[in-house]
Order: sequence, then C-alpha cells, then structure tokens
Amino acid sequence: MNGQDRDTSSLVDIRESWYQAFFSGDTQFMDGVEAQAFLVVNGHGIQTKQEQLAGIASACSAGRWFPRGTRKHDFSVAIQHHGNLCIVSGKGVTLIGGHHEKSPVFFSELWSDAAGSWQVLHLHYSPASEG
Repeated sequence: MNGQDRDTSSLVDIRESWYQAFFSGDTQFMDGVEAQAFLVVNGHGIQTKQEQLAGIASACSAGRWFPRGTRKHDFSVAIQHHGNLCIVSGKGVTLIGGHHEKSPVFFSELWSDAAGSWQVLHLHYSPASEG
C-alpha cells in the first residue's frame, strides 16, 4: 500500500464517521472533524459551522432530527488528491429505514490533511435526478 492509499483509507474512515455523527446528532464529534472555517453550501444558502452545529443540536433537543439507523448511501464517489487537500465528490442519498427517504444529491467535499489528521473544510450539495 502506498502513501496515497493509506491517506485515502484514513479519509474514507473519517468521512464515514463524520456522516454517522451527522445522522446521530453527535455535534461534538462533528466539531472535531470540521475545520473552524467549515461551510455548508446548498440551495438554501451558506451555513457556517457554528450555525450548522447549533441547528443540529436544536433539532435533536426538539426530537426533530433523523431517526436512529438513518445513514447515507453513495451511488458514486470520486476522490482526487491535490497535495494535502482532497476533493471527494459524487452522488448519494439518505436512507431512513432502508428506503430512499430523501431525494438524491450531488455532493462535493473539500478535505485537508493537516499533520496526519483529516478535517473537512467545505460541503456542497444540490438536488440530483433519480436516474
């Protein structure tokens, strides 16, 4: 296994953990993975890390977050390395109870390998067709 394979493997692992934390409402774990300047961009606008985490915490407290067992499913994923940065892009869907409960999205994520630890800098997603 070369260095890029190891880097990709560790990125895939932390990315999966980050999404699991998102769906379970674990904002503490997300806070550790997301860079201080992390942004989410979608059709509703731009959301800072602080806005995102506060919104998730509020929804969890009100019982309006995803039910237990919710997860993502990626139909396709491409990973491009650019020095210590990595772009992850593809198409995926949210599965609630094993069904496609959310419309598919195209996504792109920008990750940084800072001193051997991956942090996500940016997430962008937009609606995708079912096909």
